[in-house]
Amino acid sequence: MEKTARLIQMKIILSLLPLFILVFTCTKISAIPFWFTYLDVVKAVQSIQPFQIYITLKIALIAVTGVLLLGFFHRHNSSQIISKLRTRRIQKLIISSLIICSAIVLMLPFCFLLRVSQAELDNFIMKNKGGELENFQFTLPKFLEQNINSSWNQIEDYFEIDQEIFNSPIDCQIMKVMGITRADIIIYQGWGSCGQTAIVIEEILHQCKYESSRARFIGIDHGWAEVKNDEGKWQIVDPHIGYFKDIGDLGSDTRFTDATGVIVEFRNGTVVDMSKEHGYR
Repeated sequence: MEKTARLIQMKIILSLLPLFILVFTCTKISAIPFWFTYLDVVKAVQSIQPFQIYITLKIALIAVTGVLLLGFFHRHNSSQIISKLRTRRIQKLIISSLIICSAIVLMLPFCFLLRVSQAELDNFIMKNKGGELENFQFTLPKFLEQNINSSWNQIEDYFEIDQEIFNSPIDCQIMKVMGITRADIIIYQGWGSCGQTAIVIEEILHQCKYESSRARFIGIDHGWAEVKNDEGKWQIVDPHIGYFKDIGDLGSDTRFTDATGVIVEFRNGTVVDMSKEHGYR
């Protein structure tokens, strides 16, 4: 009876190993439940990079599973185990284990992500949808202050989940299928730089039926969101530059004298040099 139980355990381990390796290697979504633990570790150690921790976790998972396999094969006759693996009953057990394991491995991070789409971002959009654009001048700064802490020159800068996921074609496609935007992930993680803030602002304005885009300086590392107001004029929406400032006034702002122009990216993916429209010659 004990040998039979051990054999079943062995079959489950054998069936789980390839799937774990596949999921942890091909996706970064699988690491989301551990992401905030990574951050705590890095804050404590300071010298270890997130990528090193991420790879170490994968290697450790494979190594532990390998040790279990070696230990089991050492105690049992390998040929007998392999021959029993070929039976129809055991094959069904392996397939069932794969299905169950897939559900567990994939549902855990998805449960984290599904919480995102039901979180603060959607609530804020629902409350402000259909309202006047001027109202965002009062509600938007408070929302950003409560939900996005600055990661600029902070250790959090290495742990921007949105970049990790949306730079991966597989993870990015999964997010699209689930209807989760990059702005959702940013609000979920709770921190970001100017670029992340611009993504959130642009998404909010777009969902509220306003034409919006994102812009960035040429020569300075800073990005922001822009919106077309009811008069058809584009305005800057940014905590640093200012809320609802005409884009034509940017070139005369003495805080950004090192900038040589502005690049604008529209939601359809079009990228345009709009330096002149922003007051740069």
